[in-house]
Amino acid sequence: MLSDVSPGQARIYQAALRLFAQNAGSEIAITDLADAAGIARGTIYNNIEEPENLFGEVAAAISRDMLARTETTMQTIADPVERLATGVRLFVRRAHEDADWA
Repeated sequence: MLSDVSPGQARIYQAALRLFAQNAGSEIAITDLADAAGIARGTIYNNIEEPENLFGEVAAAISRDMLARTETTMQTIADPVERLATGVRLFVRRAHEDADWA
């Protein structure tokens, strides 16, 4: 997941995703995020431009990752029904791989 961000950002995003999943998308404290990621608070500020926009950043990164996963597959499918079924299947597979993602 998150192949288009730095390793530090990916670690922070993964921890944020877990916390957002546990807290139903509620705001998370930087201290809690640092603890969950196993890093210092300063590392978060060095890797994330605007921590208050973290939910949006994580959602955007997940969307880009899912697009990258499906784009190549979808290009080879002409039938719209099959494309939809394949998209749903890929989405469910991704959710199965990472319960926090769903």
